[in-house]
Amino acid sequence: MNIKFIDNIIFGKDTKRTSQKEKHIWYFSLLILLLIFLYFLNDLLVFILQNNYIIAVIALSIYLYNGIKKSKWINGFQGFLISSVFLLIIFGVKFQESKYFLNLKKYSEYHHTQIGSELWFNIKVNNDDTYEIQFARPVDGKWSEVKKGKISKLIKQRYTDSGQEYHCFYLEDYPFMNERTMIAFENAFSVAELKFNNAHYILSEGNGDDAW
Repeated sequence: MNIKFIDNIIFGKDTKRTSQKEKHIWYFSLLILLLIFLYFLNDLLVFILQNNYIIAVIALSIYLYNGIKKSKWINGFQGFLISSVFLLIIFGVKFQESKYFLNLKKYSEYHHTQIGSELWFNIKVNNDDTYEIQFARPVDGKWSEVKKGKISKLIKQRYTDSGQEYHCFYLEDYPFMNERTMIAFENAFSVAELKFNNAHYILSEGNGDDAW
């Protein structure tokens, strides 16, 4: 009974005309697509929440355009759009302080390869609370040797001038023994900053090896 129900959903009126071989091909293809979707689900979810306001504005714009054009505001696709706007904003705010997403932010790869900066950085923060870091001057044409060390726990602090809360952790013994370098971000979906030698470097997520 369940198989027939699924057949009717997927094939509709063509259910009886579709051979078992064709059905198996369809089911196998859908299974592969589902596995691919689940594999990238985490990254997709982070992307949506990270850009929730932009996506909400786009959805709201489509909602208003369709509403004015068709004089429909709640039913069908319109209801889905306006619900999505509210859910994106609510979940974006709710999960930005979530421990799960904060840890995803913390245990990441970062790089700073901005043109005009005196120093570039490649940083990898591992799940075992260690880091790997390289630096270079753009003129060098290559990265330095990898330096490894421990990181501190993620803590919450306030800026002394504005009182704004932020999360941060430290690269212990970097650049020298008994010194610390901070990586800070306001929430799980904001940009991260490296505070090094009294300078702030905006970090992008990912590896910057392809800079050369």
